[in-house]
Amino acid sequence: MATFAEPTVSGSSRPLADALNGLRRRWRWRHAAVGLAVTLGVALIAFWIAAAALQATRFPAQGITAARWGLGILVAAVAGRWMVYPLVRRVPDARLALYLEERVPELGGAVLSAVEVAQVQLPDDGRSALLTHGLFRDAARRLARTPAVGRLEDGVTRGALALSALIAASFAALVLLGPSWVGQSARLLLVPWRDAGAAPVYAIEVTPGDATVARGSDVEIGARLLGFASDVVELSLRRGANGEWEHVPMGPARDSTRFTARLFDVEEGAEYFVESNGVRSPPFKLAVKELPAVRRVDLELQFPPYTGLAVERLDDVGDIAAVKGTRVTIRVRATRAVAGGRLVLDGDSAAALLPVDDSTLSATIVVRRDGFYRVELQSADGTRVAGNVDYVIDAMDDLPPQVMVRKPGRDVRPTSVEEVFVEAEATDDYGVGRVELHYQVNGGETKTVVLSDGRGRRPRELSAGHTLFLEELGLQPGDIVSYFVTAWDNDAVTGAKRATTDIYFLTIRPFDREYRQNQQGGGGGSGQGGDNPGTLVARQREIISATFKTERDRPATETAAFRNDVTTIHLAQGQLREQVQQTLARIQRPAVQAADTTFRVMAGLMPKVVAEMGTAEELLATRKLKEALAPEQRALQLLERVDALFREVQVGMQSGGGGGGGGANADAEDLADLFELETDKLRNQYEQVQSGAQQQAGREVDETLERLKRLAARQQQENERARQRAQTGAAGGSGGGGRRQMAEEAEQLARRLERLAREQQSPELQETARALQDAANAMRRSAAGNGQQGRGSGTAAQDRLESARRLLEESRGRQTTRGVEGAAERARELARQQREVQQEVARLGDGENRAERERRLDDRKEQMAQGVEALEQQLDQLARDALRDRAETARKLKDAANAIREGRIDDKIRFSRDVMRGASREYANNLEGQIADDLDRLRERVAGASAAAV
Repeated sequence: MATFAEPTVSGSSRPLADALNGLRRRWRWRHAAVGLAVTLGVALIAFWIAAAALQATRFPAQGITAARWGLGILVAAVAGRWMVYPLVRRVPDARLALYLEERVPELGGAVLSAVEVAQVQLPDDGRSALLTHGLFRDAARRLARTPAVGRLEDGVTRGALALSALIAASFAALVLLGPSWVGQSARLLLVPWRDAGAAPVYAIEVTPGDATVARGSDVEIGARLLGFASDVVELSLRRGANGEWEHVPMGPARDSTRFTARLFDVEEGAEYFVESNGVRSPPFKLAVKELPAVRRVDLELQFPPYTGLAVERLDDVGDIAAVKGTRVTIRVRATRAVAGGRLVLDGDSAAALLPVDDSTLSATIVVRRDGFYRVELQSADGTRVAGNVDYVIDAMDDLPPQVMVRKPGRDVRPTSVEEVFVEAEATDDYGVGRVELHYQVNGGETKTVVLSDGRGRRPRELSAGHTLFLEELGLQPGDIVSYFVTAWDNDAVTGAKRATTDIYFLTIRPFDREYRQNQQGGGGGSGQGGDNPGTLVARQREIISATFKTERDRPATETAAFRNDVTTIHLAQGQLREQVQQTLARIQRPAVQAADTTFRVMAGLMPKVVAEMGTAEELLATRKLKEALAPEQRALQLLERVDALFREVQVGMQSGGGGGGGGANADAEDLADLFELETDKLRNQYEQVQSGAQQQAGREVDETLERLKRLAARQQQENERARQRAQTGAAGGSGGGGRRQMAEEAEQLARRLERLAREQQSPELQETARALQDAANAMRRSAAGNGQQGRGSGTAAQDRLESARRLLEESRGRQTTRGVEGAAERARELARQQREVQQEVARLGDGENRAERERRLDDRKEQMAQGVEALEQQLDQLARDALRDRAETARKLKDAANAIREGRIDDKIRFSRDVMRGASREYANNLEGQIADDLDRLRERVAGASAAAV
């Protein structure tokens, strides 16, 4: 009887069986990689949905548990279907062979044929062993020699693994860089053994929680937000078992996460909780017991003697707001008889409360720093009763004085025989002490004149002056006298503080005929430049002023900012020294020396200028600013003399004098043109820098004004809430935290305005800063006071804020007016320069110096084009600033800026440079005339805006 075999590939051909098993593993890993990507993608989407749901519901413990189970079941189901099942699933040889033949046609059906033969059951005598084994060997050989087989599914597997890595990286980035609640969700959901309710993500920590308090006492409720931030926190309170719920807004405390509210005269038990932004604390209970409690706290403030303030008594206040050094007598009145008590101060120190009568205790402390204190009572039976309210100690600083020079109040140019009266004005919150005038002659020894010795009566405002008799100082034209004023307050607690004005200059001018002739209209360039910004002399003055200010403000300046300021001054001094050296090289030309003997004197002075500037540079490099002031001032004095000598040369040229022949005179005139070109360059650079600085200061003033308006609105709201609480007898209040926070903001604005006042030398801003500081002090007194006294201080703070706002708005208006006037001056200057350029172009001719003169005109035109561009930007900025309250002025300023753009004045000026060289003289003259007409019309437009701004 015939037998039937059950042939299989594994039993018929080991090489073919091994190849198929390898392909089977490759197929399974491909499906597992795809399953991993699917599982991670589903897990990420499910996690995001669960996290968002938990965030919306504020992470309840039940929700966390449900999310854990749901996320785990979903991920397990997806992983089982897409990862585990492909790995354990049985794949028959026939299916694998069909899959293989479909993806690798090069096999020609050999593998499928071999598998089918192996799976067909035939009698032993019906199968050719030789043919069967030959078929198996052929299939195995084709599998081994076909490259596509070895790469089968590699691309899909790698792509799936890369996608999995990308999903994992996205999840990590989401947890680490995403919103905080995503990270909280990851920690809660991915660590399932963590107790879901042990550490809630969003919670409110409440003090004192469940507590027992004395009947009739005040209780302070504190709340701390955990895991989130909010500006609105509400205390809900129910008195007694059947009372109605009352809702009390809580005020900010020490930081942005802490809030407080006080409950006054608690007579019965109460239940309360705190809620904010959908997060509610657990409920707590206050139990009332018959114990002594603080009924009221009265204060007696004995201010330091130097302040001149009378003793102030405050009833039912508790919080202390006083200048440092104030002795405060704290009188505690209890609800029942007490044996004693103490004040527990922060820092674990204490002061004993001494009995005044059966229910009144007293203690005296000295205000030295900010802090808190709590009243602890001892009942008649010896029981200690801890207080439930932290009273604030607000140690107010005695601010430094403010001082300014009223007369002359600016740099002036007297003769050597005049008398100059210097008047200083100083103010201080508690009285001005010593006031001194300091002056130097040509950077020499500092001399001091005492304007007020600070003895006797010390007023809060003081004006004093001194006359400088210049004739007694033996001065000559070009000499300088620098001066400044220092004022001290009379702070006897922390030490007298001082304030110093900016440095000012008296430059001695000649009083002979040449000077008068030059001042009346002769000369250009340097002749005009003695008082104009942008000249070498003015630049050196700015360097001295900057050095003086930086050294004066050094204690209050951060190290990095101080170093940057010194570096800027050092670079400016170096650049100016190089410009002086360039001018010296021109003066030393033989032809120029022959033109006038005065040039020889100038050539002898300028190396000394360079040497003094070099000395100043070395001292600035080592940050020795105080020592650098002397060589800086000596360099300024020498520059003033050079400037005066050059005026004499110009006067001589205008009178037709001067020796040395026509060639020498021509060289001297060229030198005058060079001086004028350098002056125009420096002036334009100066005006651009000043314009940028003024715009920045204007933006800061605008920002300060907006913040001040918001602060005034908040103070008004706080006053209205206090009034309503007084009328309705509300159960509690938010305490003084919010008002103290507003006081700190007012002080920040005051310090900012003080800085701007120093930088701009603005008495208006200084007055506004003082009003803001007064408002901050009133806010602190309002925060410390209760009842009518607190409301009175709040009203005073509101009045001072409104006063500061009005002053700042008026100052901003005056600043806009000055800015428009400055723009009008720049437009006039550009028109004047164009008229001079027009004349120079008309006189170009074909002389020997034509190329050099064209080059100088090129430079001058480029400077004018940059000046027009800067004026356009300034007009646009001024138009935006004036739009709020000066619509007509803003419209005219905008029209002037549009005239520059539409007329393309800057492009015309640059185009005229090529026309001047290559075109006909008539064409060049016509173009110069068009530019002059454009600038004249621009000057008229800006002048109209200036008139409208007044």
